[in-house]
Amino acid sequence: MTKRFLSTLSIDAVPPGETGKRQRWILTQDFIYRSEALGTFTVPAGFETDFASIPRIAWQYVDPDDPCVLYPSIPHDALYNWKGVMATGQKYTRKQADDVFLEAMKEAGARWDIRAVAYRAVRIFGGKYWNEDHSHPALP
Repeated sequence: MTKRFLSTLSIDAVPPGETGKRQRWILTQDFIYRSEALGTFTVPAGFETDFASIPRIAWQYVDPDDPCVLYPSIPHDALYNWKGVMATGQKYTRKQADDVFLEAMKEAGARWDIRAVAYRAVRIFGGKYWNEDHSHPALP
């Protein structure tokens, strides 16, 4: 199996009061991921994530705090934040971003049923996040 997570996750909590409804985390070092479809890309230090925004209805199947979902959420959140264009100029679709999430969950060891539910959740509910402005000053 090809190693896809090429760096260690290093994060700090964003202070309370600055996060909105969900706790947000900030990367303290670059997080590098190798995708079969999109190649290797870097989520830069300073990027903020809320990890898995799993709809509450899916929590009976998918634990939003499971590392097999948390780690894959970082490249997925970044791809959604970048709205289809990486810093290199490489373009991708929302479906490709969601497919990276699925691929990363498999790499992280998530069971097939958890992958299926989490993937369907992002396909069904992710469109509103893809279309919202979540730009972050640390991103190119």
